[in-house]
Amino acid sequence: MYAAVPLAGAVALAGIFAWLRSSGGSPEPPVQYSAQQLCGPDYKLMERHRIAQGTASAPLSLAFDSATVSYCAVIIRDKESPKASFAASLQATGHPPLHEADKNADYAGPVFQYAKQSCVTWAGRVNGKLWTSTAKHCPDRDGS
Repeated sequence: MYAAVPLAGAVALAGIFAWLRSSGGSPEPPVQYSAQQLCGPDYKLMERHRIAQGTASAPLSLAFDSATVSYCAVIIRDKESPKASFAASLQATGHPPLHEADKNADYAGPVFQYAKQSCVTWAGRVNGKLWTSTAKHCPDRDGS
């Protein structure tokens, strides 16, 4: 005996199959995230650094919310990049680093760090390639 598929479900399945055919069978939809979406609407982008390893690449973003005196770091896969292993990290002066990592992902983070009386360094990784900031961001210079 066969189960009946509701019309809405059949239409949705047809759309998925059409998308798979049109994209050459690739099951990966384009990346649709932004640093502001992942960090929050009150975070202002301070800096961005692109990291690439082989065919995988992603911008690492650092954002700051002056109301909460907090930083956010997130790394998001480029639209044309394959999924990869990503990591984002923040470290406030005198505190251990905070990390977020994910394998075969679209992004890693967001990582949040309160920084009322300290500065932060930030870092990211795409597969095995690590990048670490040389300059520190401090709330008194970034707008708090």
